[in-house]
Amino acid sequence: MESLGTESKLQSIGATLKASDERAQQRAAEKDELRLERATNIFDKAPTRGKEGILAPAADLGDTAGRALGDVLNAGVSTAGFLFSLIDPQKSPSQLRTEAIKAEVEREVQAEAQIDFSNYRTERAQEQRNEQERQAARDRERENDRQR
Repeated sequence: MESLGTESKLQSIGATLKASDERAQQRAAEKDELRLERATNIFDKAPTRGKEGILAPAADLGDTAGRALGDVLNAGVSTAGFLFSLIDPQKSPSQLRTEAIKAEVEREVQAEAQIDFSNYRTERAQEQRNEQERQAARDRERENDRQR
């Protein structure tokens, strides 16, 4: 049997595992080095004005001011809700039941109106299809009369 000529390149299992571990450690070190480089590389992405490249600090302030204004408005809404809850008297259980019944009736009326509208659209579409079929039949009759 002839040799393939690969005997000199073959290593023991232990040597292969050792080489694999060394390559893995080397790749991990390279990745860590790249991460550190990216983490320390600070890009200044602030907008610039004019030809001199003057930084626009107002852009950062506007963002902060917008968030602050949003927080103030949210606090105002919750404060207004709190004040209205103080002014608005507590509802009795019968008032709550009455409101719940009214809301349920209103939902039912809306559902019925939606069903009625859907039925109307379906009937209308069917009428249009029927009319188209009648028109097609009339056209066929005229064509047959012309051919005679």
